[in-house]
Amino acid sequence: MLARFAGLVARSGRSRRRGTGSQGLDKAAPAVEKTDAMTQNSSNDSPIHVQVLIVGGGPAGLALAAALGTAGVPAAILDRESARTRTDAGFDGRTTALTYGSIRVLQGVGAWETMEPHACPILATHVVDGRSPLFLHVEGDDIGDHPYGYNIENGWIRRALIERVRACPDILDLSPASIAGLERTPGGIVVTLEDGRRIRTDLLVGADGRRSAVRTWAGIPVNHWTYDQIAIICTVTHDRPN
Repeated sequence: MLARFAGLVARSGRSRRRGTGSQGLDKAAPAVEKTDAMTQNSSNDSPIHVQVLIVGGGPAGLALAAALGTAGVPAAILDRESARTRTDAGFDGRTTALTYGSIRVLQGVGAWETMEPHACPILATHVVDGRSPLFLHVEGDDIGDHPYGYNIENGWIRRALIERVRACPDILDLSPASIAGLERTPGGIVVTLEDGRRIRTDLLVGADGRRSAVRTWAGIPVNHWTYDQIAIICTVTHDRPN
């Protein structure tokens, strides 16, 4: 999951690249209070300038913002929903299985320590394909002295990453905000928000999901298809550790 956080970018030139667009809470993740530091303003005549602007405040966008903030790169992130809404128990009832590589990323940006108490280790994984006799089985011991990965509710991922981003002085959180317009200029990409604020950025990152508006604006093509399958998905609570 986290490996995709820089998958969609649009630079101020005319280049194009092919790409693709883009988690349960049986216990509510605590809501994040919105602070004054998260609602910065600029005049319409003087855009905010950041090196990187991330559109999308999900796990992928937040992870990139935390990485940039840890490295001291001036950046901004925006999402249509506030931090409080995105960490509400009813916002996203899914979980994410994080491989050990993703855990290393979260450790590097200083967010894993907050997530770990709420994560369940994945000691092995078994993958089958329909009726095929072939399968893939991986034990944690096969890759080192640590679990293969961890499963964690998306609410806790967002909570930890939002807290980490908030602690980075070089990261400006503009959420909640929606984009009204995008424009390439000689000095970078200028993003106009619906509330009139403008941001000029050297690099625009689209982390706004599988129907990414940034991807569409940048002209990045994507192939769609359907598997013609139906799945029933639910969140369960175990009486015993599993």
